[in-house]
Amino acid sequence: LEQVVKKNLKEKEDYLKTDSGKLCLLKSGAEKLCEYYGFSVQLELVESTGSHIKDMAMYTVKAILCDIDSGAKLAEGLGMASSQESRYQQQSSTNVANTILKMAKKRAMVDAVITAVHGSFLFTQDLEDIQSAYSQLNENTGSGQYQKKNNANANSNRGNSNSYSNKNSY
Repeated sequence: LEQVVKKNLKEKEDYLKTDSGKLCLLKSGAEKLCEYYGFSVQLELVESTGSHIKDMAMYTVKAILCDIDSGAKLAEGLGMASSQESRYQQQSSTNVANTILKMAKKRAMVDAVITAVHGSFLFTQDLEDIQSAYSQLNENTGSGQYQKKNNANANSNRGNSNSYSNKNSY
């Protein structure tokens, strides 16, 4: 896995380094690992709270990774996001509901990919590590916020650009 990451993923685009020494896998890196290993991604909404509680939106999403050739289920991951997170506190839930749903989907996919590649020795999803990695990136770039570059030219060892069938379903 370390060699795959070194060869196929880019720091600050696909992952961030943390103070703990682990890597924070970003969505683009998870997508590239799915393509490299031949995983398809299915996303399911597990729980949605928003219309029931005033000024609150929360989503829990499950990502299921399957082998693209055999269809065999390989791993699952869960992701949750809420308007109660500090970054969303100054906005109404109706303005951020879509962003929160996308964040839950991303977290679920990253969790499933880390599980499928047996990558917990290399990658982290611990909140403190992730916050420290983003802080370092913001300090180094001076931008004040992280912005993912669009990488339309993801490399694939499978040689088939259609092998990642759910690429556009995030």
